[in-house]
Amino acid sequence: MIVNDLLLQLRLRLRDEDFDNFRFSNSFLIETLSLWQNKLLMSFDLNIISQKQNLSEKIDFLKLKFEPLKIIAAKFNNINIKLLPLSTALKRKDNIRVLTQIKHNIYKIMPFSQGLLELFYIPKQSLINEESELIIDDSFKNALIYGVLSDVLQIETSNNNLNKASLYTKLYEKECDFCRGLTANLRNGESLITTPYTKI
Repeated sequence: MIVNDLLLQLRLRLRDEDFDNFRFSNSFLIETLSLWQNKLLMSFDLNIISQKQNLSEKIDFLKLKFEPLKIIAAKFNNINIKLLPLSTALKRKDNIRVLTQIKHNIYKIMPFSQGLLELFYIPKQSLINEESELIIDDSFKNALIYGVLSDVLQIETSNNNLNKASLYTKLYEKECDFCRGLTANLRNGESLITTPYTKI
């Protein structure tokens, strides 16, 4: 999906089609699209990547290349380990190895040991302009649009807009339930069917 295609659909639903006098700027809508794409990526565990680092006395940490939205799993020498806050890890008295975040994008094993650390995580995505391509596919388009509309309509706080925002929130939740069914069917090898867009 391309951002510009979604902007056209959003402006149609918002009745914001006066190109000489937009109520909502492209930059604002693109920022909101980024926010909701990231929410969907986290909710459905999409776009998971992995990164490895051989830990040694010289390099005793793993620095992620991208800002993580969500850590999915961590393995040390191919064994699953828990991720704990630094304050909790420091209080532990046992010798069970855990993963902890030291500072932005930097993770360590505590207590330290040499070996292979691998993190599976969802990187944060930022949409730059109208030509940017989204990570999520078309099956999540309705959920994405509903989510954005539920946010945008709360800015102009008329009773009509707030009612529409509430309705779009419900449609978003309903569409997410449908998408969960789609992803479950995909894992089972069944065909995918997209839902029609609900017009308001």
